[in-house]
Amino acid sequence: MKNLFKIISAITLILSVTFVVPTAKAATKTNSTTDKVMWGKVEVKDGVIGKVKVLKDTNVYKVVSMKLKYVKKLKKMKNMRYMVKVK
Repeated sequence: MKNLFKIISAITLILSVTFVVPTAKAATKTNSTTDKVMWGKVEVKDGVIGKVKVLKDTNVYKVVSMKLKYVKKLKKMKNMRYMVKVK
């Protein structure tokens, strides 16, 4: 009984990998550089590690030479992507 379970498990694993991998490759080939990948209403780009929903009007600051510099104001109920620099 244990051998039958191992054989069925192995066949299922082989068949799932066989059918899933070509589908994933085909999906990446159809995406050209002009296609956008969207996460809700936010475009996903290199370096995006999260998304923030702004609950009230918020000022955004950037650290420049150890001081905070005002960048922009985010409006209430907007989505913003959270990015890190990719080298």
